Amino acid sequence: MFRFRSSYKRSRKETQCEEVCSLGIKFDPVGIGRLERFVADWHNANVKEAAEVPKSNGHKVAIVGAGPAGLTCAGDLAKKGYKVSIFEALHTPGGVLV
Repeated sequence: MFRFRSSYKRSRKETQCEEVCSLGIKFDPVGIGRLERFVADWHNANVKEAAEVPKSNGHKVAIVGAGPAGLTCAGDLAKKGYKVSIFEALHTPGGVLV
């Protein structure tokens, strides 16, 4: 059904969710990572227009932590016109998603 590179790694978030998936009792559990990958691939293949950049409101915001909450907060504030800087202690953003 889906083809992935051999370097595809399952995140902790996926295994935490899929281990307790009630669908997994009779069938395979929902593949969260595969579902997310499908949506991202579909969007990249079918949506051609670039996202609209909102007008700046002149304010700056610092977000500490690039986990799911920090990235969501940064995205929401950027959509409202804030200039957002994200600070992360680790090498890659994502928190429990990586």
